[in-house]
Amino acid sequence: MKTKFILFDFDGVILDSNAMVRRHVFSHWGDDDEAQKKTHEGNVWKGKGEVVPVTLDSEQEKISASFFFNYRNDMKECVVFDGMREVVASLAERYTLYIVSSTISDIIREYLEHCGMTNFFTDIYGVDIAISKSTKIAMIMEREKVDPRDCIMITDSLGDVREAEHVGVASIGVTWGVHNRESFEKGKTFRICDNPTELLATIDEYFG
Repeated sequence: MKTKFILFDFDGVILDSNAMVRRHVFSHWGDDDEAQKKTHEGNVWKGKGEVVPVTLDSEQEKISASFFFNYRNDMKECVVFDGMREVVASLAERYTLYIVSSTISDIIREYLEHCGMTNFFTDIYGVDIAISKSTKIAMIMEREKVDPRDCIMITDSLGDVREAEHVGVASIGVTWGVHNRESFEKGKTFRICDNPTELLATIDEYFG
């Protein structure tokens, strides 16, 4: 029985979507690189809730939100980060994996099906489940009846580190996404990893 839980962010951790997301952020809100990085020091949707389709019922209504409509269309140009598929596959043999994301769950699910990675994850908790990642992490812990010490968050943003910490869950920061080592040092991470293969030993070390 797998009793330890790894909570993966999606964009910037598994999917190399940084350039695509940045393009759409610039298009919708005019944020430059520094503004976008600053936004990711908290919850990325704070102040942008008017386009988050969490109150809409049908899939057609969801994808009509312009940001996610464009995101869904352009995701095909993105690839999984080099080495991440192998790392995720290895971790799935020993741990229970979830995705906790600020993207719509079904969009992530479609991509994972496309690249044959669906079976690695127990479930996906996207922005359609809740805007707050703290809330989504707490929901997973309640569902699995686990202690925060049995979970760890893998993320490319300081904001996620802070949201995980809010519910007692430690994080590993990865530097191949939106934030670099200097940004993560503003928060409290278990470790900061510079390439996907480092995650294997780091996670094993955390769970002891």
